Amino acid sequence: MKLKLPKNIHYKHGAYYYVKRIGGGTPKWTRLGKSETDMYRQMAEIKAGEANKGTMNEYFNDYKKIVLPKKAASTQKNNLAELKNLAKVFGHMKPYQITTVYIYRYMDKRALTSKVCANREKATLSNVFTYLIRWGVVTINPCKECESFKETPRTRAIEDWEYNAVYKEASDIIQIAMELASICGMRQGDILSINLKDITDKGLAVEQNKNGAKQLFIWTPSLRKAITKARELRDVKSFTHLICTKKGKPYSASGFKSMWQRLQRKCKESGVIQERFTFHDLRSYAADNADEKDCDASKLLGHANKETTERIYLRRAKKVTPNR
Repeated sequence: MKLKLPKNIHYKHGAYYYVKRIGGGTPKWTRLGKSETDMYRQMAEIKAGEANKGTMNEYFNDYKKIVLPKKAASTQKNNLAELKNLAKVFGHMKPYQITTVYIYRYMDKRALTSKVCANREKATLSNVFTYLIRWGVVTINPCKECESFKETPRTRAIEDWEYNAVYKEASDIIQIAMELASICGMRQGDILSINLKDITDKGLAVEQNKNGAKQLFIWTPSLRKAITKARELRDVKSFTHLICTKKGKPYSASGFKSMWQRLQRKCKESGVIQERFTFHDLRSYAADNADEKDCDASKLLGHANKETTERIYLRRAKKVTPNR
């Protein structure tokens, strides 16, 4: 019995084809395969793609291809996770259907788990709409009218004795990274990205991955000691990264994070410290030390806005001399 083919499906030259005329032009023939199984599987994929045409799923994918590659690796990873959550709720919708009310509903439900994540996901959705305006898809950004949840900045302040205790237990690689973070206030990603060509006669030249801020950390005895130690550890001289594995490959963010967490667990369980701290807390440690020495902590961290430094990174209590 001859198979009754679905609409727009043709069998020709031993294979199945999907034939579609677009805008009155020449029909487009898409090969689906030789078997019925291949034909139905390929058609299911085509229909799914057509169903997503003009939906947020399509634009989320465009955003991933066009916008995300320009961002720092850590930001890309975070944004991908945020887009995945957003797609579960907004993916099937057309951009014009998403209103401020829907966004508030999403944020309120997300906040039951995490207010910080609700804010970050709203910010990512807002950035997607910014590009949708740029691409001529919509004319307004519904996220602009949505207020973010108030966030409480992290307050963990590292004391010198804690830093020294953890440093003593750390491997050579982590010791170097700790020194660069505490001396220069550098982020983990920027430290792992240091290239040998960044080491100049004048100092260590850095371009922050997060905001593109360019800094030149002039040589100090402590900075030179850390850089020298790092260079001496490099078994493979032909590779370009300052901090690398024994095979000369740079550490991944997740790989370094795992090493750091193991160190923190070890220090906590052995009683070396009473409370764990993150590697990013070392950026605050650097800012606090700079501030206590009356140095410009904002300049050290590469912040254009001093308020950001004071609100998020200066965590130690201010030392005050009584009036008598």
